[in-house]
Amino acid sequence: MKNKGFTIVELLAIFVILGIIATIAMTSINKIKVQYGLSAFEESAKGVIQAAQTYYAENEYEGFPEEGMMITDSRLKIKNKERYKSGVIVLNSVTGKFELQLLTDGDFCANGTLDDIQISTGTCETKDSCFTFNSATQTIEKYNFDDETCPSYIVIPDKINNVQVLHIGNNAFTDISGGFKCSTDGESLFREENSSYIEQEGEKCYLKQLMNRSLLETRLKSITLPSNIETIGTNAFAGSLLNQLNLSNNAKLTKIGAGAFMGSLKLKEVVLPNNSNITSIENYAFADSSLTEINFQNLKELSKIGDKAFTNTLLREINLTNSEKITTIGKGAFYGITSNPTLELGNKSNIASVGDQAFCQTQFSYSGYTNINEALTNEALTNSCLADIIN
Repeated sequence: MKNKGFTIVELLAIFVILGIIATIAMTSINKIKVQYGLSAFEESAKGVIQAAQTYYAENEYEGFPEEGMMITDSRLKIKNKERYKSGVIVLNSVTGKFELQLLTDGDFCANGTLDDIQISTGTCETKDSCFTFNSATQTIEKYNFDDETCPSYIVIPDKINNVQVLHIGNNAFTDISGGFKCSTDGESLFREENSSYIEQEGEKCYLKQLMNRSLLETRLKSITLPSNIETIGTNAFAGSLLNQLNLSNNAKLTKIGAGAFMGSLKLKEVVLPNNSNITSIENYAFADSSLTEINFQNLKELSKIGDKAFTNTLLREINLTNSEKITTIGKGAFYGITSNPTLELGNKSNIASVGDQAFCQTQFSYSGYTNINEALTNEALTNSCLADIIN
C-alpha cells in the first residue's frame, strides 16, 4: 500500500498550530525578559541610592544638596553610569532617607527609597498636560507649575501631542511670583547670596534688582531635555533651583537665550556634548548664577558670547582655545568673577569685537594666548581689561 503525503489542508493546519505555539513561546520569553529587566533595573536603582549614601558618609554628611543631585554627577560612583538617560536623587530632610526621582534608562523607570522602590516600564516622561505647547512652532511656552500633580523633577518628552519638541520658549520654566520688576539705575550686576537682580535694556527686563528670595520660589529642581531641542529661549529657566544642567545628549542645541539661566543660585555645572553645536550664548545667559564648571573646549562652533553672559559667576576655568569660530565677546561677558579662574585664549585672530569691561574685576591666575586680532585697537583691549591680561 502506498503511503499518502499530507494534504494542503493538513499542512496549513500544522503551520497554524506551529504558529500558535511559537506565538505563545515568544510571549512567554518576552515576559521573562521584561521581568528579568525589571529585576536587574531594580538592583541598579538600589545601587544608585547606595552610592549616594556612601558619598554622603564619606564626606562627613556634608555637601549633598537637599534639592537633589543628578545621578550623572561625577561624585557618585555608579556602575555603568552612561546607561541612565536621566535621574535625580534627593535627601529628604524630614525622613532622613535618600529618595530616587525619575531614574530611567529608556526602558524602565524607578522612584522611591531603598526599602520602598517602585519600578515600572517606560521613560518617566512628564505628562503632556503639564506643558503649554505650541504645536505650530514646536515650542514649549509654559510649564504648569500651578498643577500640583506636575513634578519638580521634569523629563520633557521627545513629542507632545505627537509633535516633536524643538524649542524651549521665553520664560517657559520661570515661576516667579509677581513677575519681573525693572530697575532704574542701569548699573552692572553685583552678586550676593540668596538674591537676584533685574536690569532694563530698552523695553526688556532682565534680572538685576535685589529681590526677596520669596519672589524666586520656583518648583523646578531638575530638567531633562529631549535630544532634539534646538533653542532655549529668553529667561527660560531664570531663577530656578537647578544644581546641574546636563546637555550631554543635546547635540542639536544651537542657542542659549538671553537670561536663560540667570539668577540660578544653585546651578554649579553645565555638562556639554563632545560635539556641541552651540553657536551663541546670549546676554546674561548665566549671569549671577553659581556656575563653577562648563567645558568651553567642547564649544567648537561658538561664535558669540553675549553681554554679561557669565558675569558674577564662580567659573574656575575659561578655556577658549578650541572656540576658533568666536568673533564676539560682549561687554562685561566675564566681569566680576571672584573665583580666580584660569584663562586661556589661544589663537584669537578671528575675534572682531571685545566689549567694554569684558574681563574687568576678574583676577585670572593664568592666561595663555598666541595671536590677538590686530584689528582690535589698544583702546578696545584696554576698555575690556584684556590688555592687562595679555601684556
